[in-house]
Amino acid sequence: MEEFESQMIRMPVEVRQEHQGMRIVGYGRTIELEDEGLVLRIDQRLSTSSPAYVTFKPPSIKPVTVTTSPLWVEKAGEQAFDAGLRITSQVDIYQRMLKFLVEKQGEKRRAQRYRQRVEINYSSQEKFYREYTANISSGGLYVHSDNPPSELEEVEYELRVPGLDQPIHGLAKVVFVNPPQNAISTGLAPGFGMEFLKFQKDDDLRFFLFLDRLKDFYSPKRVRARRGTDHHNS
Repeated sequence: MEEFESQMIRMPVEVRQEHQGMRIVGYGRTIELEDEGLVLRIDQRLSTSSPAYVTFKPPSIKPVTVTTSPLWVEKAGEQAFDAGLRITSQVDIYQRMLKFLVEKQGEKRRAQRYRQRVEINYSSQEKFYREYTANISSGGLYVHSDNPPSELEEVEYELRVPGLDQPIHGLAKVVFVNPPQNAISTGLAPGFGMEFLKFQKDDDLRFFLFLDRLKDFYSPKRVRARRGTDHHNS
């Protein structure tokens, strides 16, 4: 049996359960996937005394349905519940899906990320915020924030890049939220990850020219040169 480290993978799910003559149908998304279990958030409370049938709806492949045994359920909001479940049947099918998703996620994360603090202004829920990025890649940004927007929310942003006369404007989608209460467990500063959707006018060209500058700055040759200079000065 192939083993996987815990994976933070989000995708839609539908959950069905028969309990004491009642049929429960819930909808939500996955939070964390493991080789034989998962944590998800749905809009219905599950019972821990009856099996639950989970249908995953991953991108690019057909839905996958497995039988699970709910281990615990916790209230996560006004109309939201977190649940930990153990896969009890179709484990091989589930693991093939998980392997595919892990590989796809790895492909997306191969885009080089650069640690860079850049001022970013954005609007969310008719409010305006000024924050700073923690890292930047060709696909998006991670932004430090104690009040992150909602996951999957689309936000308009203004990126004030050093060396550019005018800020870069665009639209991005919030794909990951790490609120302050989760910062200790994740080891990541509070904030959120954004995926670029589109740039205004020629701002994409200006952004990627800036990214080329970062790539050059963080290249092994440049890093070695800076370290050599620091050593010589010391």
